[in-house]
Amino acid sequence: MRVCVIYVHSLTTTQTTGLRTQMSMSSSSQTKKGEPDLILYQILPLTDGVRYVRKIAELAGVDLEDARVAFRSLLLHGVIAKIDIFQFSNIYRVTSKIQELASSAELQERCVQCVCPDLTRTMAPESSKTLGPDRNVTKRVFQNIFRTYCSFRGGINVEDVLKSQFILNEDEDGDSEGSDRIDPNRLVVFGVLCGFLRTLFFFFFSFPIECVSFSYQKNKNRPCT
Repeated sequence: MRVCVIYVHSLTTTQTTGLRTQMSMSSSSQTKKGEPDLILYQILPLTDGVRYVRKIAELAGVDLEDARVAFRSLLLHGVIAKIDIFQFSNIYRVTSKIQELASSAELQERCVQCVCPDLTRTMAPESSKTLGPDRNVTKRVFQNIFRTYCSFRGGINVEDVLKSQFILNEDEDGDSEGSDRIDPNRLVVFGVLCGFLRTLFFFFFSFPIECVSFSYQKNKNRPCT
């Protein structure tokens, strides 16, 4: 699987029982009794939306085929979501669901917490339920995030979008105000999971010159009606 997986829901008791049964029936013959629980315990903490299946299996010390079976079961039960691997060459387009982000204050807070984890950790005191003492900073960060989402359109890859919004600086020493500790990977992952961004794929087709010439001559000789 050349995709990333992200942990989106907690396991219920019913889901856990179903996963044990399904994984025990589908795993390789080398899997010992009771090992499905161990596999889930090893792979779930490493599921962060950045690592792909093979990488998670290597870090967890789990057989690749057993890890695939576990992730297929988790995906079937709605515990995880499957997304494309983050690359700066990927192309996304903003969708109409971006209006939900503009109108929902709760969704805006979730967005800032997910996209800027370093910012929220440094700003928010332990005794406060808000994002931090300086609400103006939080508002400015969300405005930058929202403006970046709206900049995604066909024909422009992720790298160009981030550079246009000063999130990705060409010089490492540059620290522009627009960056605000925005994590590009988390920005795209949150947008894709919430439906704000849609991946665009480009496919190129080639036709033999004889076919094109024949079609042109056929239409050229057709009488006008």
